[in-house]
Amino acid sequence: MGRWLTIKQKRDIIAKATQCPRLKHSDLAEWATTEFKLPTPLARSTVSDIIRKASAIMSSEYGDGTWRRTLKVTSIRRLAVWIAQQESRNVCLSRGLIEMKARELQGQLCDA
Repeated sequence: MGRWLTIKQKRDIIAKATQCPRLKHSDLAEWATTEFKLPTPLARSTVSDIIRKASAIMSSEYGDGTWRRTLKVTSIRRLAVWIAQQESRNVCLSRGLIEMKARELQGQLCDA
């Protein structure tokens, strides 16, 4: 498995795609592999995902240009209790719903 792209590298890929709109995603992947000296070739699908999420990646909320800080719930126990409560009520929990609750709990901890 290769290393992850930095936010700056993703933004550079988006900028290159904007500069050269006729450039195919596979060609853009080759360019990025060479430009960033990646140990493994970048997949076309990765470039497609970056281009598709361009508006989010370019926003200031996405990060400062280095590594994106992952969202972690500091109180796993609170999340586990909430999940157990929902399951005892026979509520079907999706991954998205659990992530939403995790973000809510994280926000509560940051605001405190």
